[in-house]
Amino acid sequence: MATGLRAQQALINLKADSAVEMVATLVQRAVETRATDIHLEPRRNGYQIRYRVDGFLYIVAEIDENMGREIVSRIKILADMDITERRLPQDGHFRFSTPTAEYDMRIATVPTHFGERMEIRLAEGGKVFSSVEDLGMSEADVEIVNSFVANPHGIVLATGPVGSGKTSTLYSCISRIDRDSVNVMTIEDPIEYIIPGANQIEVNYRVDFDFVNGLRAILRQDPNVILVGEIRDEETARIAIRAGMTGMLVFSTLHANHAVGAVTTLFNFNISRFLIANALVGAMAQRLVRKVCPECQASVKPNDAAARALGVKKEQMKNWNMVRGEGCEECFFTGYRGRTGIFEIFQVTPEIRTLIMNGATEAELQAETQAQGMTSLRKSGMEKVKSGMTTVEEVVRVLGQ
Repeated sequence: MATGLRAQQALINLKADSAVEMVATLVQRAVETRATDIHLEPRRNGYQIRYRVDGFLYIVAEIDENMGREIVSRIKILADMDITERRLPQDGHFRFSTPTAEYDMRIATVPTHFGERMEIRLAEGGKVFSSVEDLGMSEADVEIVNSFVANPHGIVLATGPVGSGKTSTLYSCISRIDRDSVNVMTIEDPIEYIIPGANQIEVNYRVDFDFVNGLRAILRQDPNVILVGEIRDEETARIAIRAGMTGMLVFSTLHANHAVGAVTTLFNFNISRFLIANALVGAMAQRLVRKVCPECQASVKPNDAAARALGVKKEQMKNWNMVRGEGCEECFFTGYRGRTGIFEIFQVTPEIRTLIMNGATEAELQAETQAQGMTSLRKSGMEKVKSGMTTVEEVVRVLGQ
């Protein structure tokens, strides 16, 4: 893994006169580096500060214990948290403004052996969602996803591990819907971004308001389109499937390695094959890969190792536009800047529906979908390498050999 940000000797200078200035510098620099998270971590001899950029954590500062505590206390004040309570986890949030945008800072603390650890999640307020076309899908996949969104009812699922961009993809899908003419409602944990024209609800476990209770409440609000942040259990799955069967279009996420795995996961939640076959419109599996920095990219020649990693012959790669990033100030010496998605779009066709009802295995469903032209995650990643958008190493990192 690239050392990246660690190579910048003076990335952030926190030797300010006050905690107020230190926090402002810390957050402002995080915004400038496109960080999604800030980690303040107590260590034996002080605090370590790390930014998460494009999915990777980088050390950006190491400060003494007193300075670390001052920063933590200042942020707790901003987030309306109890600064005297260091024995229990706490949550809070505050707003941070820059000349170009406003950010919602979500704060979570937890006591550790060396002191109070703090995690800060940065979410840009008023963010304009990427269009489906800009997520990284092929033209054929965009057409299929648009057909999902055009359905009047059913359930559409996004699958993948935590942090793979599932929620952003569903937000992009919902942004295509005319929210003035239909009732769009969401139940989320937490609300990531505000969707103009949608009625968004956040779960609150402290008062026993979870996905199940939230979804039941939504069904009494005359919804047309529902976004369920995640299907985690049998009851949520059952209510979501029933909603999709009774005239509503439901979007949700669940954990499955591949798009076809959505069928297996629903079946493991004790949803009948009949209901799955008739409610499921399709599923989108996805991962995020880092894009090669355009400022420092250089051409590379195909080699045997790269061919083996992607499962192709070296001769097939001779016309590929393969590149890698050399590392520069623009990408903080990582060789990468930004991320894009690789996708596997599973559409429930009449043939697939019949297979599901007849008890087909996941392998049989996978074989049929690929026979119908579905692009696998690996092939999607291969196309990104071929076009010079990412590297073989990134695809292997995300998908394995």
